[in-house]
Amino acid sequence: MTAAELNLVIESALVQSSSPDRSVTVAQTLRAFDDLRRAVSERLTGTDGLFAGFDDLHLDFPEEGTKQVAVTALVSRLDRKHHIVVYDAFTTQDGHGQPCSGRHIASGHGATLTPKAAWA
Repeated sequence: MTAAELNLVIESALVQSSSPDRSVTVAQTLRAFDDLRRAVSERLTGTDGLFAGFDDLHLDFPEEGTKQVAVTALVSRLDRKHHIVVYDAFTTQDGHGQPCSGRHIASGHGATLTPKAAWA
């Protein structure tokens, strides 16, 4: 896979609060990061991948909370044994969930191991 093709492996999602009087939580955002990681891995290898985690994670959630968060995942490195995914989360007030439309509230990156059978 070339660098240009690699930059096209992006997934995104919108996380919304479960009720009008609640805000999106850190846990919901991290769960969305993992869901995107699985989607990326499925696109690249046909599997969920193994031993996923965060090598680096920064959280800056607003004290006042937010009703929806746009999250993205971008593959930054890929080889036959693993791939590295970079995650970002932004508040969004526009109702469309456009990434980068609000305040940056979370970022991180992590590796997912690729099962050998996926490359056979």
